[in-house]
Amino acid sequence: MNKKIFKNPSWKIGGLLLAFALWFHLSTGGQFSREITVDIEYTNIPAGLMLSEDSQKSVQVEITTDGKRMFKILYFEELVVLIDLADLTRAGSYSIEFIDEQMQIPSGKSGIEIKYIAPIACDFEIIDQN
Repeated sequence: MNKKIFKNPSWKIGGLLLAFALWFHLSTGGQFSREITVDIEYTNIPAGLMLSEDSQKSVQVEITTDGKRMFKILYFEELVVLIDLADLTRAGSYSIEFIDEQMQIPSGKSGIEIKYIAPIACDFEIIDQN
C-alpha cells in the first residue's frame, strides 16, 4: 500500500503546482492597501552644489491596488520618489511638498491609488561643493 504514494510523481507534483496557482489567483483577487518605505531620488542637482548628508532619504507611502499588482510592486519593482532640483540656483535649506506625480512606478500608475505620502514635504539642504 505504501508503494502507491510513489506512483506517478509527475502527476502529483503537477497537481500541487496547479493547486498553488489556483490559490494564488483567488487570494490576490481583491483590493489591498499597504504602507511601504520608498527612497527619494534627487535629480538635476546644479553644478557646483551638492546635497548635505542629513537630507531626507525616504518617505512612507500607502498604496491601494489589486493583489497581483501589489505582489509585483512589493517583490519585483523598485518604487522611487523623484525630486527635480533643476530650478535651484544657490545653496540653502529647502522644503518641497510631495505630489503624486513624483512617484515613479516602473509598470505605470494605472489601477494604483496613492492614499498618502508621509511626511507631506521633503526637507533637504543644498551646500556648495567647496
